[in-house]
Amino acid sequence: MTRLCVLAESAALVSLLLAALLYVLRFHRPELQGRLTWGRWGLAIGSALLAVGLVSHGTRGNGPLGDFANVSFVFALLLALALWWADRRAARPALAATLAPLTFLVALAGLLGSSRTLPELHGSLWLNAHILLALTAYACFAVALAAAISYLVADQLLKRKHLERLPHLPPLETSDRLGRRAVLIGWCLFTVGLLIGALTVYTWGAGFDPKIPPALATWTTYTVYLVLRHLHRWRGRRLQWLLVLGFALVGLTFALGHSPEQLQRRFF
Repeated sequence: MTRLCVLAESAALVSLLLAALLYVLRFHRPELQGRLTWGRWGLAIGSALLAVGLVSHGTRGNGPLGDFANVSFVFALLLALALWWADRRAARPALAATLAPLTFLVALAGLLGSSRTLPELHGSLWLNAHILLALTAYACFAVALAAAISYLVADQLLKRKHLERLPHLPPLETSDRLGRRAVLIGWCLFTVGLLIGALTVYTWGAGFDPKIPPALATWTTYTVYLVLRHLHRWRGRRLQWLLVLGFALVGLTFALGHSPEQLQRRFF
């Protein structure tokens, strides 16, 4: 790893950590609204430096998704984009207060695991497409998670009559609608990604992959959510907890797909 790469990735982590702290502080201390500009600049600078690290890793012959660091950096960049979109869409600090720390943690995981390579990926266009679709779906599911947490917190504040914090949270209907749209987009991308991955592995003649069960569980969880939400017209806390469960499975799928044991395999 070059000195430039190390400096860029380290500076990116510092910038993303600053952004995460400021976005969380914005939620808990709304009187510091003017400091939000620093958080946005931290997010923008951190994302730009991550892109530098991504290009640097790619030029070493691993390809754009050729190692764990690249995969994590792409995921972090997609989360940063999702944060920007959700923050503008909801115009409340609660969503960004969830997504900004998540972006930092994913980038940190990439830096800590940067020596883990995926030697077979850079030669497979379809497998790269599978990973990119899955990561984009994960970013959509992260938006749904932020919306669900916002909904659950707002609902609890309403029950306890703590109305002074409600202006910092999106209305329940807004959180519910945002989560539904994010899941619908993510589910479509994830479904296509799963099909591409399954066909690629079948073509290669791979055996059992430990990532398959949590991936299918993730797809099933979000499918159940969409069925209950659209066909049975469910609303309320139970559906939001289903989104929390879904993203917990996303985290498990991502971790299993890039564990040291899995990276020794020729598949996924």
